[in-house]
Amino acid sequence: MKNNFTSLPKKSIVVYFLFFIVSVSSFAQIEIPSFISQENNKIENDSILIPFFKKLQQKDSIIRIVHIGDSHIQANFLTDVVRNNFQDSFGNAGRGFLFPYKAAKTNGPSDITFTTYSDFFAIRNIKNRSNKAKIGLSGIALETKEKDFFIKVSFDDEKDFANEIQWISHTNNIALHKELKYQKPLPKWKYHTVKSGNTLSGIGRKYGVSVKNIKKWNGLKSNLIRPKQKLKIKSKSYQPAKILDKTPFAQSLENGVKSTSLIQEFFITANPENTKDKFALNGIITSNGKAGVIYHNIGVNGARFEDYNNRSVLFFEQLKLLKPDLIIISLGTNESFETTYKSERFEENLLAFLNNTKEFTGCQNILLTTPPSALIRRKKTNPKIAEFRNIILKNAKVNEYACWDLYNLTGKERGILTWSKKGLAARDKIHYSAKGYEVQGELLFQALYKTFLNYE
Repeated sequence: MKNNFTSLPKKSIVVYFLFFIVSVSSFAQIEIPSFISQENNKIENDSILIPFFKKLQQKDSIIRIVHIGDSHIQANFLTDVVRNNFQDSFGNAGRGFLFPYKAAKTNGPSDITFTTYSDFFAIRNIKNRSNKAKIGLSGIALETKEKDFFIKVSFDDEKDFANEIQWISHTNNIALHKELKYQKPLPKWKYHTVKSGNTLSGIGRKYGVSVKNIKKWNGLKSNLIRPKQKLKIKSKSYQPAKILDKTPFAQSLENGVKSTSLIQEFFITANPENTKDKFALNGIITSNGKAGVIYHNIGVNGARFEDYNNRSVLFFEQLKLLKPDLIIISLGTNESFETTYKSERFEENLLAFLNNTKEFTGCQNILLTTPPSALIRRKKTNPKIAEFRNIILKNAKVNEYACWDLYNLTGKERGILTWSKKGLAARDKIHYSAKGYEVQGELLFQALYKTFLNYE
């Protein structure tokens, strides 16, 4: 490959790349199994990423990577490995995009803890058929009409501590607080009127509680109950916690706040000065004020290209707020499991997604990844994965996108069976285990890193 880093003196180039050749092995976190062909782990059309590689080379800059996908990305196993490797190699500028998945009653990254005692309306883009909710960057709507509520956000790892926090919302009814004092939330109670033939064990099964607790809540000393007797049943939901006091951040920013020091936790509430709008959160961005890499991961369980295109009306508009230097797109698996999904429809939505991404963000550094190997009902080969993979490869070449062929790396048609034998795939033979996703994350970083080193 030709020299694209002419700005460095020759001696500096040698020292610079010797350092990174040594560091690539020291920063590697996950061992790659021997059955995976390292020769196939490469980025196709890698020259597309030269501007991104040049920015990686710059000191004292912030490099923003955005990784978009489905359930493979939402859980953060794969992306966390890529994030850690990039930040170990090029510096840590912050955790990046966050969303309170727990409040939306779905799974999310395990290294961030979200605490709330309120009920929220939440809907994923795949369910937003009539666009009744304004879904944005998270791919999931999160709203509430409650006045006195909060969401506590806690970083479990010190490397994620932040001093600058920004919110993304289409209602502007968001407030962030450094500290918050609140009254312990009280549980909601249900009341069951005993009917003839009722037993404590039957009532317990109905409400999902134990006989021991029913007796405790009602002061019963035996299992005897009588018709028309009213029994208190503790609900699994809570009354909203009562906020007693709030501590603001040292500095307010446009759609955000800034702290004088790195913080481990913060609180999200409604803005008391803008009560006319309902609370609607599309995401949070955190950073630490340092140079290095911010690696945003955005995923929605079950999502397809068209769910972002057609059912997330604010997605691309809000995507530009992340100011991406590199966008990685990992979609295509869910379309391949719909029997009536045609290749023409897949290609149309792929191109629409890519065109919207470029138009709204202006980012030209885009890396497509192909769907990994997966089976139908744990046994049957799914030919649509290969079909849609080939469409991704074709369009990457024709329309000048970089591409990472994960389908090939995972063994193509029935390759997931090998991963499964090594404990690297889930029982459904569609998803991979946490360890399997971590291996994929290590492979992705190594592919990008080797390509970066080649551009000397």
